[in-house]
Amino acid sequence: MVRDWHRPDVSSTAGRFAIDEFGAAFVGRLRAGEVATIEDAPTGRRVPAERNAKTWGSLGVRAAIACPIVKRGRFVAAFFIHHDQPRHWSADDVALMTEVADRTWEAVERARTEQALRESEQRLREVLEIETIGIVFFESNGRINDANGAFLRLGGYTRDDLAAGGLRIDDLTPPEWREATSRARGAPQLRPLHSL
Repeated sequence: MVRDWHRPDVSSTAGRFAIDEFGAAFVGRLRAGEVATIEDAPTGRRVPAERNAKTWGSLGVRAAIACPIVKRGRFVAAFFIHHDQPRHWSADDVALMTEVADRTWEAVERARTEQALRESEQRLREVLEIETIGIVFFESNGRINDANGAFLRLGGYTRDDLAAGGLRIDDLTPPEWREATSRARGAPQLRPLHSL
């Protein structure tokens, strides 16, 4: 996994750090939801000398800009760029940083959602592979849209029957259980058919 990107002549800063080690002024801005900048860590007022030696200096960072990512009113992450030389950060730098941070977070969240979906689909496939009990999935209108092989064998159905869309949970439910089944899935109650 790529933890950071850096020029070949600059050391990686990937690792685990206690956020408070970077100085109360710098971190305070992030926690307040504001972009934090350092133009020259050894001389800047936001980085006390002991903090510079312990964190910024040990990482080879002279200038930095960090954009907080705040979700539901909570500071959850920061998008961080640094230089090994002093640098003035312009308003355009801050605007670009904010845009990149937002897009990066969206991409991360999308990747997490896609991963969760893949895992959910895998669990569903595993459930459908169970051969000791018949399992069906059906829509709120009662149409069965998926089933495992055990159900199809027990009911005498085929995958073609399932694909045709004609299998309904109502038709497979004994009359005495239809009302309870309808209530359980939130569908309108089924009324018994009366012959003329």
